Amino acid sequence: MFQSDDLSPLLKASLQWNSIEQFFFWQLINAHEIPTRSFLPLVKCVEPAKHPEATANLILLFKLEK
Repeated sequence: MFQSDDLSPLLKASLQWNSIEQFFFWQLINAHEIPTRSFLPLVKCVEPAKHPEATANLILLFKLEK
């Protein structure tokens, strides 16, 4: 489903989506085995107060990284 090696544009765009859209987006992200390094560029763009969905899901992804 996610064929591009660089997900940064899509991840950054998702920060502007409403909560339910982000919820389903992160469900799709979590269903795929996308390398954690793909999410590193997003970290500097995320403001926890403005982007709680992305913040929570990034924390979960990084916590589950082994």
